[in-house]
Amino acid sequence: MTSILTIAVLLLLVGLGAAAAVYVRQERERARRLYEAQLQAALDDGVLTPDETRELATLRAEQGLSDAETRMIARACYRRALRAAVADAEVDEEEAGRLERLREQLGFTADEIRVDERKYERLRLLSRIGRGDLPEVPAPFLLLAGERCHWVAQATLCRRIGIPAGSRPMPEGVGFRVQGDEPFRAGGARDALGADARILPLDLGLLVVTSHRTIFRGAKQRVSFPHGALERVVLYRDGLSLEAEEPWYILVDDAELTGAVVLGAARKRRAELVERAAARGRGTA
Repeated sequence: MTSILTIAVLLLLVGLGAAAAVYVRQERERARRLYEAQLQAALDDGVLTPDETRELATLRAEQGLSDAETRMIARACYRRALRAAVADAEVDEEEAGRLERLREQLGFTADEIRVDERKYERLRLLSRIGRGDLPEVPAPFLLLAGERCHWVAQATLCRRIGIPAGSRPMPEGVGFRVQGDEPFRAGGARDALGADARILPLDLGLLVVTSHRTIFRGAKQRVSFPHGALERVVLYRDGLSLEAEEPWYILVDDAELTGAVVLGAARKRRAELVERAAARGRGTA
């Protein structure tokens, strides 16, 4: 009988301990949600005032929240704002300024948000390229007079080998006409070029996008694609094809960014050539 009673008491104590642990966990969650709601409300107008900072400090002390918990909550608020800013794959200057103020107000170190910042800066760069603001980087070799370098990436130059009748179709990508005005978007079905046995790697080298052309320089191959002759850019998961008289296939690590720069540079160059031809026409009229 004593043994049964002892077991019953032990089971009761275990049950009470488990219930207490659940209660404590629920209370911690409630305290975190309360703090997060107040922090989010304070940040919604874009300014964290001294009064709001003091109120948050008081709430944190009342709820017994640790530094780690409040930093975790602050990071969640920042990531929520970041997701909202990049939801349309575009980041305008107003959104960029709001996020910068938020980072300063929350006192983040570079290490705390390094991964988030890399994603954000990439999307911001894509947004800038879409608006025609192409980056300028040092060229790895001498360019023509007046030619500017916009992009440099490691790449693999490929050609397509013959396709037997009745074989499966080529990988599917998203195409953009250089003479078109459709915005650059990476949505839609995009297959991987490198997975197709008919895409034959020829050489490893550098892909350089300039204001006049896209250049591949490898150990064995040197190919130049003048933007004025480029008709279409097709984006795949792991690369792109540049289409003029015939397509050339290029594998790169970041196909989306590389494709955006190539298309933006080609469209800008095409517009310059059209304007130059129109000016010559006006001069001879």
